[in-house]
Amino acid sequence: MSSSGAKITVALRMRPFSSREADEGAEQVVHMTGAPSVNSPQHTTCTLTDPDSGDIRKYVFDACFDSTNPAGSHNAGQQDVYVVLGAPLVLAALSGVNGCL
Repeated sequence: MSSSGAKITVALRMRPFSSREADEGAEQVVHMTGAPSVNSPQHTTCTLTDPDSGDIRKYVFDACFDSTNPAGSHNAGQQDVYVVLGAPLVLAALSGVNGCL
């Protein structure tokens, strides 16, 4: 986040299926592409697949966090989201820049 100008950051966090969704055999239709790395811990592209037609749409965000598999090695936890989104916002606020989540 830059204090020199306004910037809106758009992020997406995918949650795991609820127990009802899992019991009903729900199918995951949103997928993150591009593996996270040390320098860029978050994905930036999400694909949405229409379960009826198979049509695929791609969306690009400033950050995409995949929290669908809590036991997975690439699971985005609360700390990951805070480091990427919250900490810069707090630092900017301490410098006098307005911000919100």
